[in-house]
Amino acid sequence: MKCCKNSKVPLLVLAACLAARPAFATTLRIAEYNIDSSDTKSNANINGANAGIPAVLQAMGIHNIGTNAQPLDVIAFTELLDTGNNTKTSTSLPLIVTALNNIYGAGTYTFVNTPDPTSGGTQFNGPSGFVYNTHTVTLLGATTLSLSGTGGVSIPRAPIRAQFQPVGYGANASFYIYASHYKADSGTGNESIRNSEAAEIRANADALPVNSHIIYTGDFNLAGGSSEPAYATLTAAGNGRAYDPTSPTTFISNFTGNSTAFKYLYSESTTQLDARFDMQLVSNAVLTQPGLQLATDLADPFDPNNFPSAKYPYAMEIFGNNGSTALGAATNLGTNTSLSDLANASTILGDLMAPSGSDHLPIVADYNLVGVAPPTVNWLTAAGGAWQTQTNWQFSGIPDATSDTFFNLSATYSVTASTDVPVKSLNIDTSVVTFALSGHTLNIATSLNVGATTAATMIIPAGTSVAVAGNTTINAGSVITLSGGTLTTSVLSDGNTPSRFNWTSGTLAITGAAGLTISPTGPLGSGAVTHGPLLVSHTLSIAGGSSLALGGTASVAALSLGGTTGAWTSTLDVASSKLVVEDTTNHAATLAQIKNQVAFGLTNPTGIISSVLPSNKILVVSDNAVAQLTNFGGINNVDAGSILVTVALKGDFNLDGVVDIQDLTDVANHWQQAVVDWSQGDADNSNFVDIQDLTAVANNWQVGAASGAGSAFEAFSFAGITPAPEPGSLLLTLLAAPLLLRKRSHRAAHSSHALR
Repeated sequence: MKCCKNSKVPLLVLAACLAARPAFATTLRIAEYNIDSSDTKSNANINGANAGIPAVLQAMGIHNIGTNAQPLDVIAFTELLDTGNNTKTSTSLPLIVTALNNIYGAGTYTFVNTPDPTSGGTQFNGPSGFVYNTHTVTLLGATTLSLSGTGGVSIPRAPIRAQFQPVGYGANASFYIYASHYKADSGTGNESIRNSEAAEIRANADALPVNSHIIYTGDFNLAGGSSEPAYATLTAAGNGRAYDPTSPTTFISNFTGNSTAFKYLYSESTTQLDARFDMQLVSNAVLTQPGLQLATDLADPFDPNNFPSAKYPYAMEIFGNNGSTALGAATNLGTNTSLSDLANASTILGDLMAPSGSDHLPIVADYNLVGVAPPTVNWLTAAGGAWQTQTNWQFSGIPDATSDTFFNLSATYSVTASTDVPVKSLNIDTSVVTFALSGHTLNIATSLNVGATTAATMIIPAGTSVAVAGNTTINAGSVITLSGGTLTTSVLSDGNTPSRFNWTSGTLAITGAAGLTISPTGPLGSGAVTHGPLLVSHTLSIAGGSSLALGGTASVAALSLGGTTGAWTSTLDVASSKLVVEDTTNHAATLAQIKNQVAFGLTNPTGIISSVLPSNKILVVSDNAVAQLTNFGGINNVDAGSILVTVALKGDFNLDGVVDIQDLTDVANHWQQAVVDWSQGDADNSNFVDIQDLTAVANNWQVGAASGAGSAFEAFSFAGITPAPEPGSLLLTLLAAPLLLRKRSHRAAHSSHALR
């Protein structure tokens, strides 16, 4: 909700209203004002006894356009008091700043101190300049154009251009604004001079980066209306093309002076309304591109004429003119309803009039920051809610990939999302937050930090993926609960002993070069248990004296246990899960070491063990270069570099969980042969296939098979083996099987040869 929406807010409370504005604005109010100080040769309308300019500027911050009212952020002034010295800024600017800071507080406003080369003397009708709110915008730079114009046609006053960036936003939210005071009076000669200035401004704007956000302001003095060459030059095609928001179909208006049909556009003069001289035109980016965009206005409940939305759908208007003033009439007549939302409307209408104010009415417009977010964004809603709802965020700025995002409410709540959501960093303090993202991913570009200042809890449930390109840090007293979702991070650091990474289910993936270390002070703590897939892109290291028990498939690029060959001091408990070690560089050495760790664990509590090992099962190490599996424990990308570790039935050589004809075939194919891998029928890891391996198949025959699976004798019928009813005959059948299978294979080959 924007500040000061109440139409009857007294002017004296506006300072408090400004103080309540967010540190980062999402809407900027920008005005243009020809204050006529040069014509009057005085700053009396700023600091004199009857000065009206400060009150007018203040009232522009209370006035509602649509349903928004807020203090001015940038004001482009023309016709400031001449200095007689083009190396100095006009004395009007510091006086305006002083007046505004007396209202809003010291240091709130300042002016751009770039001198306008428009030299002194009333013939030049004063220089131009800018005043801006330091709390909401930062000046990036300012420059003046020359008095030379174009085509050899010099101009009387030099345009000035400033670039601003909203406070708290990045460069993608910056914008340019021109202040220009074109040559006055009618006639082709004066029109030619105005066109020379328009051409100079367009050349300057066309040279800016493509899709720059540009606002063209000033007193254009278009005595000939929209038919003037200057207007055509400004609105011609090109990178810096100016669009006229008051004509939303073509963005090129067709206005004339002294016309009832166009009087709602007129700013000249406060004593006799009859011409559109003051304008704010914008570049295409200000209408369509992310960044500063002219705010839309579809309804004006505070204006009796529903203005400006009744004429065009943008939050821009002549302050003090909503079309209710008669053509040729004065601004301060009682029939003027344009400021009826102000408690002191009649006073402000009087302040607009010269000599208290000016002979011109100012232009005021609201611009929203769209599609860009402040670098720091805070969650606001203690009850929780949707990530994509703007009002759940401070400053109504939904975070993007440039945003440092904070959840720091003292509350327990859930956050949902309808799409994947990116942030620069995610920081959780005090809160207990569940990210229930319903199949979507929270992408964190740099870091996830839980409890950096105050203990906090992050919960990642099923259906939620959190991907951290950098470090994940759990600070002392804080918790990350992985309860079915996926956490992928480069580094996982835990400041708690024991660990407070509470893993109940889901996938943990560690991608950083440091890998994952299990130790008493590590991120999972000594004696850690996984509760879902563990994916480590580099080394899983288990320090001496520590242990890790797998509760789901683990895939690691390298494995390091404490101790040395034959004397391991740390423990990896595979339990009933599966382990994949990917090593293509030192594959043979790694395979030998893992086999040694498993062998050591058979008679010791350290090394690689399984705490869930019934008598008919064994802890297996298989070289997938030999086994050639394509899927292992749900990991679909195992390859020749994969080393597979799992608990398997004795005799289950293809690791499919069933001892059947496929496993018997493995024994038959390698009968009485030296082998190098379990998958070749080596049930007892003797590197030779013999009666011991066949016995293992016999003892577990059809264990793990689905209910209703065929008997061993049915399975052997293809080999010509006659079933026998006694269970004791199974071993004899299996003993014969290798010979029969090999004989059948030989006969099949012979028959094939005979048919040729």
